[in-house]
Amino acid sequence: MFKMPQIDRSSSLSLYYQLYLILKELIERDRFKEGDVFYSENELQQMFKVSRITVRKALDMLETNGYIHRSQGSNSIVQNRAKGKLWWNLLDFTEDLKKEGQKVTSQIIRIEKIAPTKKVASVLKLSKDDTFVYCIERVRKVDNAKITRSISHLVPWLPVDLTTIHFNSRTSIQKVLECMGQIFSYCDETIEAIIADKITCRYLDLEDNSPVFYRERITYNQDHVPIEFVTSYYNAKFCKYYVKDKIIL
Repeated sequence: MFKMPQIDRSSSLSLYYQLYLILKELIERDRFKEGDVFYSENELQQMFKVSRITVRKALDMLETNGYIHRSQGSNSIVQNRAKGKLWWNLLDFTEDLKKEGQKVTSQIIRIEKIAPTKKVASVLKLSKDDTFVYCIERVRKVDNAKITRSISHLVPWLPVDLTTIHFNSRTSIQKVLECMGQIFSYCDETIEAIIADKITCRYLDLEDNSPVFYRERITYNQDHVPIEFVTSYYNAKFCKYYVKDKIIL
């Protein structure tokens, strides 16, 4: 007969983390199948004699790590953990997710010409005569989950005015630039964990002061010239950064 593990109140581990480990093990050992309704907050409170805050922290960790899916006012649903992780490629977020069978769409926030900041001008190696850059701001979604807010800054010397192009929910900036003869060759990028600003939290349906992955990327064309500088904010509930590399012996 299965015996439910219990929280050790003498342990140095926090109660919510112990609860998370117990619940994670139940799912990993197939006590729950994909699509099953998981324990409610009230059930977990009664089963483990802990507070609602402890239960919610444990459930938050389960959701962040892809074991359950929750929506406000609904039950928690056990999910295939692989579906809880979304991996993005260094060069093309859209194409990488499409390979995983994910439906990727974009909400266009703005497409306009703006004066470059000192940082943008420096990164894109603009001259004093370059008075603007193209700015494309989008919110990317996978199915109904808002995954990332991205702000692309593109060089002004492109052969076509980007503000005249109709960008729909599935338009890839990379593909548009390829049609202009600008091939993405390689990129430099940095990634760090930060606390999101209020605008980002609003766009990604996050609570204020939520943690996100912040990425800056400089993309170079086939002539080793920088053509795009992107700042992106990734919803940490759904995304995980992944790099596959070779071991050099």
